[in-house]
Amino acid sequence: MCDRFVEHTSDPLTIREAKRLANVILQHQSTRRRPWRVDYAILFEHYVQHLFREVAQKRSCSLVCNPRYLISGRAPAWSLRYLEPDIVLQREDNQLIIDAKYKSHMLNRGTISDGLKDSFRHDLHQVLAYSSFGTAEDKQVALVYPAEVFICQQQQISNPLTRATTNVHLVGIPLDIARKGEAQRELDKLIARSL
Repeated sequence: MCDRFVEHTSDPLTIREAKRLANVILQHQSTRRRPWRVDYAILFEHYVQHLFREVAQKRSCSLVCNPRYLISGRAPAWSLRYLEPDIVLQREDNQLIIDAKYKSHMLNRGTISDGLKDSFRHDLHQVLAYSSFGTAEDKQVALVYPAEVFICQQQQISNPLTRATTNVHLVGIPLDIARKGEAQRELDKLIARSL
């Protein structure tokens, strides 16, 4: 059990703020009592962005988190106003579009269910839509899910009409701080292969 989170100046601001809040809670120093919750989907997305940001800096790649692809024109009230991938990693004309999903897909790789298939189909269509704005003929996308150990499986989607391809990397990242270094080394290999 953790008694206190140590704040480091090298930690990103959001991590320092999270540690500060966690310390207040752990030390029972708050005078206010109010319910709260952690949105693990957002937490996982930020953790994945943090990992990729550190690796991208070492590889001299540009990285943008949550860019908004604006949608304009006349549309019904329920229409989307923008698309927003979690991460766009770029080197020259090559892009790797990354979308983090806090779902159990990589924890259930041996399971066959309509629910998993439908959810994965939605995730895949979403990341493919994000990749359609890149200029490279051969696209690179990654769907990142939580996993017990680091996993990276590659699939390739080929268009027989245009011969364009999209490499889909299914990535599982452990939420274990002791495995952070391993995850970063493996992400570095993924970036080297993709860009």
